Amino acid sequence: MIIHHSAGVNSSQDWPAVVRSIWDFHVNGRGWDDIGYNYLIDPNGEIYVGRGREVRGAHFCGNNNGALGVCVLGTFSTTLPTSTARNAWLSLSSWAACDWEISPLERSLHASSGLNLLGVSGHREGCSTECPGEQLYTELSEWRNLLRADMDACSEEEDSLQLSAMSSTFPYRVQLQWEGGPVNADRYLLQIRERDTGLARQKEFSGGVKQYGVDVQAGTTYEFQLLAYASPQSDFVRSNTVEWEVEEWHPDQESLFVSPNPVGKTTFDLVLTNTYSGDVEVYWVGMDARVQQLSSLRKQNTTLSTKIDRSAWSAGVYTLLLRYGDQKETLRVVLL
Repeated sequence: MIIHHSAGVNSSQDWPAVVRSIWDFHVNGRGWDDIGYNYLIDPNGEIYVGRGREVRGAHFCGNNNGALGVCVLGTFSTTLPTSTARNAWLSLSSWAACDWEISPLERSLHASSGLNLLGVSGHREGCSTECPGEQLYTELSEWRNLLRADMDACSEEEDSLQLSAMSSTFPYRVQLQWEGGPVNADRYLLQIRERDTGLARQKEFSGGVKQYGVDVQAGTTYEFQLLAYASPQSDFVRSNTVEWEVEEWHPDQESLFVSPNPVGKTTFDLVLTNTYSGDVEVYWVGMDARVQQLSSLRKQNTTLSTKIDRSAWSAGVYTLLLRYGDQKETLRVVLL
């Protein structure tokens, strides 16, 4: 959702006439098929349908695919929109965000522009412009938070879908579970997003599933949200958003560590930290319980660090086994 200001007057006795003048400039002045914005909002809280939801706008420097343009009428370089206009935006956006599956606080790739944008972004994020004005642009963070809270409040309705998370006994995994939602829900879609990077993935379930364990990485903050679909598939209920922060790994908390885990690369780092000095044998225990020695290492310092090549191993859950002196240590490793 791209937020604009019209860079026009801040007061008028006839706001519909202001909207018509913008339409005239866009159509007769610029030669466009219609007004460039999908929606417009005046200071009195009236919402005007420009191109609407179904038609691609013309407002984001030619990168309009997947971009919903909302223009707040006025100039907001030194002043803010009225609270009435903001509340109208919130009402419109609560519907549009659910309809378009927009997450206001999360970043994702906008394919048309190639930019990693927040779900609600200012015009200047992708164009050389001051729009939507410095004051409104600065306040967009508050607007995003209001929208997120409004969307979450919707999940408290009668057919609400409540998502919760708890620690799992499995290393680097969070256990998600849910209840509620449409009685006739026959499909669930779990959305998993890394807050810092915006990287996202999703997992689909049948209607009978009520929990799922998600593999996570140390030092990463995740956001989870669930969509419950009921036939017809166009109808869905969105859950609350659950945030889960995975602590950084600290060497003084455990002696054996693998990073990343789950492993999605060709190599991963193995770190052993303790007072032992001598030979360390590294074994790989497969899902079929077969054991294969990977390497024999010499540990001379407090910390032994080495890279392990996983390219020969298929996806699955394995056990890394280390033998040194009269000690044995194991760690579960997930290969993606």
